[in-house]
Amino acid sequence: CFGQDSLVMMECGEADREKWRLHRNLIKVAFTTNAVEKMADKVWTVANGFTSSILRECAKNCRDANQGSYCAEAEDIFKWVTLDIFGKVAFNYNFGCTETLTTTPLAHSLNYTIEDSNTRCKSVNLLNPVHQLYWLPTQRNREFNYHRENVHGLLREICQQRVQEIDTRKND
Repeated sequence: CFGQDSLVMMECGEADREKWRLHRNLIKVAFTTNAVEKMADKVWTVANGFTSSILRECAKNCRDANQGSYCAEAEDIFKWVTLDIFGKVAFNYNFGCTETLTTTPLAHSLNYTIEDSNTRCKSVNLLNPVHQLYWLPTQRNREFNYHRENVHGLLREICQQRVQEIDTRKND
């Protein structure tokens, strides 16, 4: 579903036709009127849960330190909300960041792979074999592979669920 096999990267040649059709069927349901309405509900659910978490933390801080406030880095808060909304809307998956007000392990893996890929794609790193050869036994590559496998595992699971849902609908 992602990477070289994504809809965007497929060349739509004869060999890719069936794969393209499968991927198109997986995502086309996301753009119907019904789906957009459901997305609004999912966004609201994440926002409501996030607000509850903030209020819970404020109440806890009021009891613990006699101050009813909550303090966190704005960048972290925006990442948590964005990841949770993306997860719910795109995959019906809850990363749990807004509930815990932390970066959960899977969310950390997703962030790590994105940031690492961005670093490796910078023009100064494009011809550097240490940055481009993922199979080299470096600490950076081992860490990247660990996080990539976490993310790929989730994406494989989600794609398998979607294919099963489509097959079930076809058979009904």
